[in-house]
Amino acid sequence: MPLATKSKVLGLNDMAISELTADTSSTLTYGTAVDIPGVTKLTLTPNYVEKELRGDEALLDTYQRLASIEFSFEHAIVSLEALKIITGGTLTAEGTTPSQKQTLNISNTSLAKYFKLQGKIIYSDFASGDVWLTLYKCKGQFKIEFQTEEYASISCSGKAIGTIKDGKIFDLVFREKTSALS
Repeated sequence: MPLATKSKVLGLNDMAISELTADTSSTLTYGTAVDIPGVTKLTLTPNYVEKELRGDEALLDTYQRLASIEFSFEHAIVSLEALKIITGGTLTAEGTTPSQKQTLNISNTSLAKYFKLQGKIIYSDFASGDVWLTLYKCKGQFKIEFQTEEYASISCSGKAIGTIKDGKIFDLVFREKTSALS
């Protein structure tokens, strides 16, 4: 019996990004996945190319094609590795205990990188399964809010476009058996 094509889903249990290292007509490759720790929210908004054909004082036809998906996500824990991928900055470790440092340097020559964004939801109608979503070619901007007597809030927003290799923008997959994001 085939897996269902509809399900209730609850929550967002895991997210990861992977730097896009190659996107050609024959190759689509990514670096190692980096966890987005403490993810709290993901919003996806599709953007369409739309055209209308009018004549004889009537609407005769409409055309719609997905052009991109705007995304935004929020998370509660600062990850220098994730910010490095998003910003194109450099991450440097130095020193020895007890004087170690990890420094993310973002300069005016840092170029934002493309990345794959994956999310996982484990509460669904599939008893031992999960729901995965994948945006294949994203570029975004980060924002961090620091407040008195509040935890920092980290967010990223941007746009997902089609890959050169196969034009893929987005997948939403119902899976019968759960596994870790890759």
